Amino acid sequence: MSAGTNMYDIIQKCLDGDRSAQKHLYLCLSDELMAVAYRYTRDMDFAKDVVQNTFVRIFYNLGGYDVEKSGITTWSKKICIHEAISFLRKHKKMVIQYDIDEVILPFQKEYEDENFSPEVLRQKIDNLPEEHRMIIQLYYYDELSHKEIAILLNIQESSSRSRLSRAKDQLRINWKAALFF
Repeated sequence: MSAGTNMYDIIQKCLDGDRSAQKHLYLCLSDELMAVAYRYTRDMDFAKDVVQNTFVRIFYNLGGYDVEKSGITTWSKKICIHEAISFLRKHKKMVIQYDIDEVILPFQKEYEDENFSPEVLRQKIDNLPEEHRMIIQLYYYDELSHKEIAILLNIQESSSRSRLSRAKDQLRINWKAALFF
């Protein structure tokens, strides 16, 4: 691929079966998708499996990709998140890893006067029930809307909002309890 080739052209060539375009698309997306998959699985081998399944779905569904709705990276990450959650459900292993700096922002103002520490917040989030950890991950880190989360988790949109609210309430309770001990 030449340096001047844009992503739309690459996608069109992928749809035409051009192997070099498929390789180029893979190289453009693989690092970001690996990071997403690893954040969910916390295991490099599992993450590789998730990314492989993600690319199978990407290439299979590329004809349905709408450049007007979202960028290819966003679209691919959503597929990867779905694949990671499916993989974890199948293997009964729901572990989420996140970049604490991304998750801190919504909570930092609330706790700035109480010896706020990213490490303590990470520990508090890790101690949340599985569904609360997941909703925090999807909403704050992956920046999915409640509608997208509802579709991904096969729940109602209102359930996504409720779970996020309960997760934040539980974090507050855990945080305040830690201040007393």
